Amino acid sequence: MAKAPYIALWASLLYLVVALAVTGKLCLDSLRQYHRGAAEATEPFSVMSPSWVIVTTDAAVERLWWLLTAVGLGILLLAMSAVWVSASGTNKPS
Repeated sequence: MAKAPYIALWASLLYLVVALAVTGKLCLDSLRQYHRGAAEATEPFSVMSPSWVIVTTDAAVERLWWLLTAVGLGILLLAMSAVWVSASGTNKPS
């Protein structure tokens, strides 16, 4: 049972890294799509649809919120696991 806090600590650290990688990639892909569309609209005789701007911006903001939520949850899990590790130390006073 003494290894459970350390397993939880490593699992929460792994979750934080994976969640940051996955949601970060999704967020950056959404921003790249927005910038690619904005760059195409700067050509002569092209018009950017306002609805496209709203939909693409909403998708980017939604992905950003998922990124912030996933990272916040990972930090919370990591902090709780660190407290569990420090509370279950092997040098308990007698």
